Parts: sequence; C-alpha cells; structure tokens
Amino acid sequence: MATYSDFVRDGYQRPIPGATATLFSADGLNLIATATTGADGQFTLDAPDGKYVLQVSFGGVSDRSSVIVGNPPEYIGPPGASNNTYATIAGIAGSDIGQGSAILAPSEGSGLTGATYTWKTGNYTGRADVIASNSVPINQGAWVLPSSSSVTFATAGSPPRPSDQKLVERVSARDHGLIGDGTFRQLFQGYATLQDAQRVYPFATSLNDALDWAAIQKTLNIARDTRSGNRQSVAYVPSCRAIMNRTLRMASNVWLKGDVGSTILDNQNLPLAGAQLTNDDPVAFQYSRISGINFNGGRCGVFIDASTTEGNTYEDLGFALQSASNFQTQRLLQTTTFTRCIFQLAPYGLVAPGGVTNHVSFNSCEFTNHTLSQMLIDGGEGIYINDCRMEAGGSINKATISLNNVRSFSMTGGYVEGTNEFVLSETGSTDSVSFTDVHFTGASDGVASFIPYKLQSDGLITVTNSHGTYPIIASENCCLLGSNPSVIGTTVANIWRHKDKQGGSVKLKRRNPRGQQFFPLLRFTLPAATGVHGAHGTIALQLFAADNSFGTFRRANMIFEFSADNAGATMDARVTLMQQQGDLGPMSVTIEPVAGATATQVDVRLVVANASLAQDGFVQTEFTYTTNNSDEANALVVTAL
Repeated sequence: MATYSDFVRDGYQRPIPGATATLFSADGLNLIATATTGADGQFTLDAPDGKYVLQVSFGGVSDRSSVIVGNPPEYIGPPGASNNTYATIAGIAGSDIGQGSAILAPSEGSGLTGATYTWKTGNYTGRADVIASNSVPINQGAWVLPSSSSVTFATAGSPPRPSDQKLVERVSARDHGLIGDGTFRQLFQGYATLQDAQRVYPFATSLNDALDWAAIQKTLNIARDTRSGNRQSVAYVPSCRAIMNRTLRMASNVWLKGDVGSTILDNQNLPLAGAQLTNDDPVAFQYSRISGINFNGGRCGVFIDASTTEGNTYEDLGFALQSASNFQTQRLLQTTTFTRCIFQLAPYGLVAPGGVTNHVSFNSCEFTNHTLSQMLIDGGEGIYINDCRMEAGGSINKATISLNNVRSFSMTGGYVEGTNEFVLSETGSTDSVSFTDVHFTGASDGVASFIPYKLQSDGLITVTNSHGTYPIIASENCCLLGSNPSVIGTTVANIWRHKDKQGGSVKLKRRNPRGQQFFPLLRFTLPAATGVHGAHGTIALQLFAADNSFGTFRRANMIFEFSADNAGATMDARVTLMQQQGDLGPMSVTIEPVAGATATQVDVRLVVANASLAQDGFVQTEFTYTTNNSDEANALVVTAL
C-alpha cells in the first residue's frame, strides 16, 4: 500500500476542514478510499501503487483530477520513452500525451526530479510549474504535477476556482522552481542547454544563472503580467535562504512578500556589482510594496532609479552586508514609507544623493553599525523619523545624519547611541531641522567609550524635550524648547543662539509660568574688538495667557523696533514699541545690563503691568535683523532668553 496526501484551501490559501477527498479507480467508476480534511486542510488516502482519479468535494461542489499514488511498476525505470521516464524536461515535452503520465528522472536535478507529471487538458498559459507539449498548444493542455490540480473553494455564493487560476493572484516562487535551502544551484544542473532553461525562464541569459534567482524573477514577472489597474499583484517568496547571483527586477503595482525573519535573499558570498533588487521600468516605480524580506549582500540591498517614484511601501525588511549602502535611490524618493525595517552592516544605511526626497517617513526602524553614515540625503523636503533607533559603528569626524539642502527634517522619539561623532551635519540649511523627545546617549570614540555628541548646521536646529547622557555640543544656531537636560552642555537657559555676520529671521515659542510678570526676550552681545558692530530690525511678539476668572486665553500682539551697537564705550541698545493690540493691558519694554557681565551685553525684557495671570500660557517671538558686522569671528550674538 502507498499513501497519497494533499491539502484543500480556499482562495486566500486558508485551510478548509471538513472537505471530502475520494479516490476512484483510473476509469472513475470504483471507489477505492475516502477521507475528510482536518483542521489544517490536509487529507491522507491509502491505496496500492497506481493511477487513480481524485475527487475533492465541499459545499456541494466537486473537482476531479488524475493522480499517481506511489510508484506504479509500469512508470518506473531508466530514462526512455518505453517506460514513460525522461532525463530532461525537453524529453517530456516531446513525449506522447496519449500515455497519460511521464516521469522526470532524478538526473534532471532541477528541484522537480523524480516527479510524475500527468497530462491534463485546459488552458495553462503563463504557468511555469507545468511542462508544455511540443505537439499540443499550452492553451489546450500541459503536463501537470498532481499537486498543481488541488481544488480551492470560494465563500458561499461564489463559484469555486481551481488553484491554477488562483496563482495569478498570489504567485509563489515555490511553484516556479525555488528550492531556497542555502545551496548555490545553477541552471546547468537542471537543464542541458540554455534553450531548455529558457523554455521555463525566458529571461535567463546563461546556464550559470542561479536557480533560486530565476524562480523568484519568474514569480515577479508573472505578478507584473497579471496586474489589474492599481491592484497590487502578490509575488510570494516563502521562508527560504535563496542564493542570488543576479539582480532582481521589480515592476510597479507589485507586492513582493516574504515570511518575516525567515525569507532571506543571500548574495554575501557571490558579491554583485549592483543591487539585489531594482526597478524594472526606468520611467516609473510606484504603488509597490516589499515586505518580510532580508537582503544579505550585494552592492546595495535595494537600488531605485526612476523618473517617478511614489506610493511605495517597505515593511519588515532587513538589510545587511552590502558593500555600498543598504538602500539607495539615484533620482527620486517620494511619498514613501519604511516601517520596522533594519538597516545595518554597510558603509551607508539610506542614501538619496543628488535627487529629490519628498514626504518620506521611517517608523520604528533601526540603523545600526554603519561605517560612514546612517543616512545621507541631498535635496528634499518632508522627511520624518519616528521612534527609530540609531546605534553603533561610530567614528570620529563623521556624521550619523548628513543633510544638504533639505527642508523640514524631523526626528521624533527613539534614541541615538554609539554612532558617529556628529548626530547631524547639515549644509544648505533652511532652519527646519528638529529633534523632539529624542535620547542622545553619546557618540563612539572609535575605541571603547562614549564622548559628547555634536550638532552641526549652517542654519537653525530645534531641539525639544530631549535628553543627553553626555552634554551635547551644538552649533551656534540652536533653538531649545521645553526641558532639554544636558543638551548644549551649558547651565545658561538659552533657547536660541545665533551668530551671523549678515543677520537672519527666527521664530521662537516657549511656555511662560503662571503669574509671571516679566518676560526676558533677547540678549545682545557685542565683541570688545575694535570697530563698530551692531544690528537693527524688528521684533514681533505674541503673548497668550489664560484668564484667572474664566479660563479663557487672552492675548496681546506687539511690534518693536530695536537697534544695538558698540559705537561708544559701552553697549547701546534701544527698543521702541510701535504697535500693540489685544486684551492683556498695558505693557512696556526695559533695557538693562546683564548682571555680572561686561558692558558689551544687555538684556531686553517685556514687562506686563497686569500680573494676575493665574495659569500658564506661551510666548511666541519672531525677530528679523540685519547687521553691519565685517567679520564673522567678531559678529554680534543675539540670544533669545
């Protein structure tokens, strides 16, 4: 007796328990055995070796197919048409379909060795898991493995469809030759000639191509060719370690789906000059999705080079051991989301050079062990890093995040630890980089200990409610909002410092304690060096405070003109109230020397006559100024208090 076992699943590949599997004699008349599927959808039938008809029934619907149980004597033997056994796929393709079955001899070595194919009528166009006949068009019939004919059922009210029709909705690389056991297999091990291989993998260019690569590329191509509108067609690569020696090419509107943590595309021992995966169409790569894949090796894990990129999603991916970068774009990276992705063990994590990076978010991602930089972006706007981790691999004089000409970059939550000396190195600033609720442990000194992190920018950096284990050394232009223990490494409660020989425009916002009557605004510090240095401009102030009686906010808007210079022996500063509106009552501005400081420093304070403000509010200040400084080394320093 021999055993025949298979599964019954619905259209979403979920098991169907309670289906009936019945085995009939080859003529379909005599009942041989019957079984019911279990909770996992599997059934098992026992019968003598031979050819039978299998009927699967569920919900009043039945499907029949021919199957081989065991090893019937008439189908076993060395290669040769007399016993229906063939050494190559080409041999089966040229065989007589009237014999009903054909065996692929073990010498074939394609991953389907020793399998018994049966002839089935029907349209098998686009199916790579079947063998086309040389004498009958594939739209009329093909040599099919028994497992290819299992039935699937839809929900009540929908007609049942065979699994071969379901394949176009979720194409599995297992159905197209994927072995994925970590062994490097090449096409010449399964195909005598390149022409034989191209019957199954028409895109193959050499018998040295990896079988696993060809199987996954075939899966991606079928998914591409079965797309409908903007619906993503799924190319599924189940748990495996697939050895790759060529770059995969992926189209728009395709979902490349793996099993999280266990689907590995491995190129670490066969280094590619290019990426493991790239876009198929140079014009557009959009509305695609990659999830559950680990990319090991290659110059890049993923490399995108298209004129249009938008709406792409990357989830639960792992990148490691790339020789250049984990993920790289050449031109555009737009409206893209990365979620739970791990970037590690490469010179760079993410690289977007010389293009436009717009509206890109990273959510719960990790960037670890990069020798040059975790993130390098040149040109873009709207880049958001949320609850991400950046850790390890740090070096002196390098930057964890390198930005150039980027507008609106924010890191919220998460932490930075043991990375390069500079958390941020920014050029071409538009005063729009911010860190909020971030913990900065300390930079790596390249040996065994931490050193203080540094923030470097030629514009304004805003840090809000963040913490540093070591004092963080910031550039001159840093806006601190809320509580920032150890940030900047100074005991002075400055919330903004600006040193510039040309002037600038800055907007600040901070809380004011309840009942506060005096609001420090600005401190002007002029160098004691010979020569006249000064500044002049306007201050626009908005003050909001909660009313003690009614709990509603009251407000005041004021515009001041100010000037400061060191033309005389001491600092001379003047502030004039030009306009006031609102319901907070009269206010005034005072100019006074800094206590204990030199004569070259003065403070500007706002005084509120009505001191009955019982609840918190906030002050928002925007000031624009120009200077007559001749050199940056001795420039005026404007500090917001």
